[in-house]
Amino acid sequence: MGLNLFLFSTRSLISILLGVAHVYFVILGFGSIHVLNPIPEMVVNSDLLKSNALLFVSIIDLVIHILLCIPAVLALLYLQKQLKHYHLCLLALPMACFSFYNVIKMHGMQEEIDLTFLSYLSPLLPLLSLMLMGLLAIKYIKPKNPINDKVSI
Repeated sequence: MGLNLFLFSTRSLISILLGVAHVYFVILGFGSIHVLNPIPEMVVNSDLLKSNALLFVSIIDLVIHILLCIPAVLALLYLQKQLKHYHLCLLALPMACFSFYNVIKMHGMQEEIDLTFLSYLSPLLPLLSLMLMGLLAIKYIKPKNPINDKVSI
C-alpha cells in the first residue's frame, strides 16, 4: 500500500514537472520561432489576406503548437504506463494555468486594444493542441516495453 502510494505520487510529480518543462519549452521555442518565421508578416502585409490575417496567423500558431507538444506527449507515453488520462491532465495543468492567466490578462487590456473572439481563443491554442495530441497519442500509440518482451533463442 505504501509503495503504491509512493509510486503514484512520484509519477504524478513527474507529470507535473514534465508539464512545467513543456510550458518553458513552448515559451522559449515559440519566441524564437516567431522571430524567424516570415509567414505572419507576409500574411499581415498581403492585401488579399489582410482581412483574415488573425485567422491565418492562428492556424499557423496551432500548427506550431502541435509540433511543439509532440515531445511532451511522447515523454508522457513512455514514462507513464498506467492512468494515462490522469497523467495527461496533470501534464496539461501548468499549460492551462498559463493559458487562462493570459486570457485574464487580455481581458484586462480589452479597453486599450480591439479584441475579437479569436483573440481570446489564441492563448488557449497551446492547451487545445496539447490535449488533442495527448488524447490521440493515448488512443493510437502503444509504446513497446522492451523489458517485458520475451527473447527467444
